[in-house]
Amino acid sequence: MAGRLIVSTIEAQNFKYDSDSPAFSLDSAGAMSITQNNAYIDFSSELQVGVSNSSYNDLDGSAMNSTNTSSCKAYAYKISDKLVWLSMYIYKNPYASGFGSSNTYGWAMKLPNSAVGTNGVKISSASAFQFLPGGYTYFNSTNYHDAGSIRWQANQSHMLFMYGAPTSTNWASSAIELHCTGILHLA
Repeated sequence: MAGRLIVSTIEAQNFKYDSDSPAFSLDSAGAMSITQNNAYIDFSSELQVGVSNSSYNDLDGSAMNSTNTSSCKAYAYKISDKLVWLSMYIYKNPYASGFGSSNTYGWAMKLPNSAVGTNGVKISSASAFQFLPGGYTYFNSTNYHDAGSIRWQANQSHMLFMYGAPTSTNWASSAIELHCTGILHLA
């Protein structure tokens, strides 16, 4: 049977990814202990969402964050040294001028080091960019999520850019609601 290992004797030992960091260990009774430093990270206070600047390396103008929105939630879970699960949600009601009202270069989210590390997300040079599927996407009284596919693509190591119907839509009225969740490969 492929993928199955049967042993009659188990010795206590560590199983490692490299020489310094054990991934898990087995004790003499065969009980497994996961010893990797996986951490659930709440980076809600660090998430910034707005429109990209012309160089696509920062946000242009005012950014929405945990201090000026109705709800800002951002979580990460480090699955391994090179994989991270992310979930981000931001909601602001009512409309406030200065937040995405002059959107020339598209909507973007800045990812802090606490979520993706100092090297950030692995960027492809062959146009096979990683992305997170978009969830709730609502502004100007329009539910864009039901109108077609939306993704948040990693074109920069610490930024995700929205792709889909509302990419360069100006926020001009009503509430705004943006969401994405998924797994990214880290650099």
